[in-house]
Order: sequence, then structure tokens, then C-alpha cells
Amino acid sequence: MCRPSEDMELALAGDDIATRTSAVVLKKEALNADIVRLLLRCKRPIDYRAGQFAHLIRPDKLTRSYSLASLPYSNGQIEFHVRCLQNGAMSGWIHDTLCVGDGVDVAGPFGDWFSVPGSSDGGLL
Repeated sequence: MCRPSEDMELALAGDDIATRTSAVVLKKEALNADIVRLLLRCKRPIDYRAGQFAHLIRPDKLTRSYSLASLPYSNGQIEFHVRCLQNGAMSGWIHDTLCVGDGVDVAGPFGDWFSVPGSSDGGLL
């Protein structure tokens, strides 16, 4: 059995690469009856790739994961498409309560299923 010989600090996998930042809602528009487009401006830019996701965190700390729906912007803007789920605590709040100018926290990016240009590690259909 291995035992540490001195004090150690532990972290969850990915904690060292994920960014957590505050964001402001720039735009909220209905794409159809169930889905809203949410455009946020992050205080600190999040460096992400297509296929990754981020956590949206309400002021009361309720957290849900959503896929990033935009290409990476250099100006700190990110986009999500959020479907309103029946009895969905976060999606209902986003659809019914969250307004332009409101603040949320964003953590991410997460996920490692993305394409790297020039890589031959498998193809995408």
C-alpha cells in the first residue's frame, strides 16, 4: 500500500485547465417554442473547441452543463442553445427568468471529444 510521506494537495481531474468566470447576458432570443439562444460575454475569455461544453452556474449555485453552440470568439462571447425541459430547474429559469444584462457564472471548457486540425487520430462522419 502506498502512503504519502508528506502533505499533499488534491484536485479533481480537469480543475487545472477549466476556467471559471462571470458573464453577462448580451442577447436572449427564441429560436422556436422550446429553444432559446443565449449569448454571453465572459469577463475572462474561455478557450474552447467545437464539441466541448461548459457549466452555467446560477447565483444560487445550481449548475447545469450545456454544449457550446458557437465558434470560439476572440472577444469573450459564447453562445448556448437551451431547450426548456418540463420541470427543468435551470432551463426553466433561463427561459422564464434570466434577462439581458443579468449575470451568470461559466466554468469550462470540458470534454475531450473534438477534432484537432492536421491530426490523423480518427475521422468524423
